[in-house]
Amino acid sequence: MKPYLSLCLICGDAHVKLLPRVLKSFLSRSRGKPAVDEIVLGWNGTDDQALSISIGEMLAESSSYQWPNTKPGSSVRTTLTHGVPLIIHRQEWKNDFAAARQENFEHASGEWRMYADVDDVFAEPGHPQAAQAFKEERERTRDDD
Repeated sequence: MKPYLSLCLICGDAHVKLLPRVLKSFLSRSRGKPAVDEIVLGWNGTDDQALSISIGEMLAESSSYQWPNTKPGSSVRTTLTHGVPLIIHRQEWKNDFAAARQENFEHASGEWRMYADVDDVFAEPGHPQAAQAFKEERERTRDDD
C-alpha cells in the first residue's frame, strides 16, 4: 500500500544528535499508529558512524543498514520501530536548502509529503492531537476510495 504521509528531513554532521528527538516525535503512537507512514532523510554529513548511532535505537529489531557506497545519490532503505520505512539518501550539500528539500521530496512516495527541520518536534507524547487529526483524515479518505 502506498504511504499516505511522508516526512522529509535534511541532516548533516552538525545536527545529527537531534535526529532521535525528531524521529521519536513523529513515531509517537496515536491510537496505535505513528504520525507518518514513511521518513526520507537527506544525509549530507560525513560522519556515518554518528548517523548510525543516532538512528540505531529506533531501528526495528530485525533491521539494519549499510551504505552501498558513499557517493551522492546513493540511498538505503531500512525500517524503524512500528514498521515505518526509513529511506536515507546521501545528498551533496550545495548550500541550497530549497534544492535539498526538493531532492528529498523526489525520494518520498507518500500521497502527502511534508518537510520538517531536525530541530522540530511533532506531537509530543501526551499531546497527540495533531497526529490524530492526520490519522483520522487518512482513514476518512481511504474509506472513500
